[in-house]
Amino acid sequence: ELEKERETIEEEKAQVERYKQLLLKQRDIMIALTQRLNERDEQIINLQDELETTEKKGKALEEKLDEKTVALIHLQRVTIEQNVASPVKNIELNQALGDWAPEAEKSLLKS
Repeated sequence: ELEKERETIEEEKAQVERYKQLLLKQRDIMIALTQRLNERDEQIINLQDELETTEKKGKALEEKLDEKTVALIHLQRVTIEQNVASPVKNIELNQALGDWAPEAEKSLLKS
């Protein structure tokens, strides 16, 4: 009877030890997964920062392009007005203006 009780206790101890090992493995797995999640979070944050920086640069470039476009349109308009008002027509200027040149001025290019 005592021997049977001792065997039961030994089996229970072995079972507790297996359960303890299983819990330790689970803990190690959870630690590893948490570490990987933290690394991924850090990568995501870095990529979001990079995206934000790139978007800001893109917006700044778009604004600069808009400024340059406005300046170009103004210069073309002033040039056309000056060339139309001038008694001496500049054929090279009309060629440079291309589609921007007034129709009357384009006919000069064809002749």
